[in-house]
Amino acid sequence: MALTLSLLVAVVLIFSGLSWLRPSPMEKRQMQARQAARKIGLHPHVRALSAWAKQRSDRPMLPFYSLAGGVGEQHFSIWLSGAEWVGQPDSPGSHLISESLSGWLSERPDAVIGVEANASQVGVWWQHEDESQLAALAAWLKACPLRKGSNA
Repeated sequence: MALTLSLLVAVVLIFSGLSWLRPSPMEKRQMQARQAARKIGLHPHVRALSAWAKQRSDRPMLPFYSLAGGVGEQHFSIWLSGAEWVGQPDSPGSHLISESLSGWLSERPDAVIGVEANASQVGVWWQHEDESQLAALAAWLKACPLRKGSNA
């Protein structure tokens, strides 16, 4: 009897210790959203924010979803600050680009808080990973007026 009870306690302790290895419901939703994003051509990452961008977010790392097909030789990083878009100081010309893209930026999906682009990609920083917004996000990124291959 004591041996059986000891074995039972040991098995329970082993399995309870392993339960932390299973993903939480939030992690499962994030994984599903990232897999769905890959299927429609987006490239999901979790990236560390620059010191300047950290002032605009309560987290040091945020999801960054990008689409291949950059903006040529231009590079910009713009962030939502209140109701207006501001350029990151270490990205020259970003504030001018934010003004020229104001119409496109006004149509952004709600959770987008930053847009970054370079020669190979255009992408967004966003606060909410949700499969229901992926199609709208991909369509919005494809419509970027500065993006190579854009139909706009």
